[in-house]
Amino acid sequence: MIASKLKKNNSLWDYTGQQCEDKFKDLRKHYVKARDQNEKGSGLPVVTCKFYNEVDEALGDKPAVKPVSIASTLKKRNQLCTQYSSSAASVLGSSSEGDSEHGCNSAPKFKKNKKSATEKNIEKLLTIRTEESKKKKEAQQKRHTERMERQDRAIEVYRSAMNRLLKKL
Repeated sequence: MIASKLKKNNSLWDYTGQQCEDKFKDLRKHYVKARDQNEKGSGLPVVTCKFYNEVDEALGDKPAVKPVSIASTLKKRNQLCTQYSSSAASVLGSSSEGDSEHGCNSAPKFKKNKKSATEKNIEKLLTIRTEESKKKKEAQQKRHTERMERQDRAIEVYRSAMNRLLKKL
């Protein structure tokens, strides 16, 4: 379809549908690689690729390019390793030999996830906004309390004035 439209625009462009599909896949692959590198926030210069802005505009928010979430198999693997190591321990007498064969460690090691500069800035802004919100609520409560006290004083003044009038009658 795309190849036929290209041929209509310019008769010198003699591309097949497969060539067009391969080119698009290549553009998408380079775009995803550049976008992932830029999202790491490692302080390196921004990476771009050919037609980066156009591909970003077309595919930037698509779940196939930018997944909503990523499924992890780590938990399942750790459960399997635990099951295997316990069964291996009963058969072999120790779990260290069996674990090393399957790449499982008896004590899984987890890396601390480092926060990007953007995440740190978002957290700072969130704490600032939360503090500002608390201050606004406290000020609003203080104004409300003062207003209620003024109204109570006004009611007392009104009652005393009415009582004096009633005594005169």
